[in-house]
Amino acid sequence: MAIVASPLQKRNALWPLQRGPKGWRTGTIAKRYTAAIRHLVRTPLGSLIWAPNFGTRLHIFRTQALTDVDKTLSASEIASAMARWIPDVVLLGVEFDKNPDSETLEVTVVWAIQDASGVGTGSDQPRFAFGPSRLTVSI
Repeated sequence: MAIVASPLQKRNALWPLQRGPKGWRTGTIAKRYTAAIRHLVRTPLGSLIWAPNFGTRLHIFRTQALTDVDKTLSASEIASAMARWIPDVVLLGVEFDKNPDSETLEVTVVWAIQDASGVGTGSDQPRFAFGPSRLTVSI
């Protein structure tokens, strides 16, 4: 079962980054989660000194062909990174689109925020407070 944390505790900066009077600007809960997922997926693993296990290795595949095994491993890496760094987001799916004529990799993350009032009720269908939402990130 996923851990449900209060979204009011999240203070993610918006994308693109914008300076405000007291630091980086933040927005609504949905915009902050969207920015947090974008930051997590686009950050190369090991690039942050204070959080060396934050990010993914998707930048490696930016100029490479993706096999089905690569897609499966990359999707599981995104899932484990999101479970560690954004535990209150439920990952519903990951899709990859690699244009062979381009050096970009399009990653579509389908996600939602679970409704905390439905946790532990034994219902077969999850209830979401927000989502499902699709986010496409270019790497």
